[in-house]
Amino acid sequence: MYKRAAEDSRSLRGLQDKLVRLGILTSERLTRALKAVELFDPALAQTVLPADPMIASLQAAIEDEMRVFLLEGEEMGDSALRFLVSLPVLGSELRLLSEEAQELARLVVWLGSSTAQAGQEDGKAGQWPPALAGQGEQLLTFGRQISASAMALALALAEQDTQGAQRLWRQQRRLQHELTRLQRSLLLTMPAGALTSTGTNATAQPWIAYLSALALLLKRISSHAATLCERLIFVVEGVRSMRMLQRLEARLLVDRCHEPAQ
Repeated sequence: MYKRAAEDSRSLRGLQDKLVRLGILTSERLTRALKAVELFDPALAQTVLPADPMIASLQAAIEDEMRVFLLEGEEMGDSALRFLVSLPVLGSELRLLSEEAQELARLVVWLGSSTAQAGQEDGKAGQWPPALAGQGEQLLTFGRQISASAMALALALAEQDTQGAQRLWRQQRRLQHELTRLQRSLLLTMPAGALTSTGTNATAQPWIAYLSALALLLKRISSHAATLCERLIFVVEGVRSMRMLQRLEARLLVDRCHEPAQ
């Protein structure tokens, strides 16, 4: 009996180690993609485009071992059970973050090609259409925040730091709200005639598409990060802390409803 309990404990530690490794690989990949966005570096973005076989392999190994453990393992405590049933969600969300990093890279490469066809030498911020420069700078700021959050999230997963996860969760919820406002702002400040194929506004077309797609991708990445934080808090602290997050989110929604219209 004690031997089996020790084996189960080692198996759980092995699963935790694989999850931490998956989180580190994903955060590094996402950070590299966001750096390519910040620098407008298509060459760096190209390094993110190929799928990372290690990420897929780790996710598959985690899910396979989790199923075996649930089928063959003996009675376990609440914490171990919460961890095991959360593994598919944690692994899936990390894999989705890796895929979002690929989408960011594709976006940078596409913009490089589009601006070159439009006669611009590169995509530096100074060449943004004046009406879009403010939103572009905001998105770069949000991208830097998400990049920092990615590394902090990997650390929280490794240390099972629920206090850090709660702070990250709040940051991501606020960030999603700001990105929603920025998406609306992009629509409202779109230059008249920017979507036509002739005239001086033709050069603005790729930038409008780029900034709109970038805002959407950053919002999705932030949503995945928030879900990971929620699940980590559930694994370590249980349902009670999840209900606390639900109450906090309800307050955030009320506060947003009372904000003045933009």
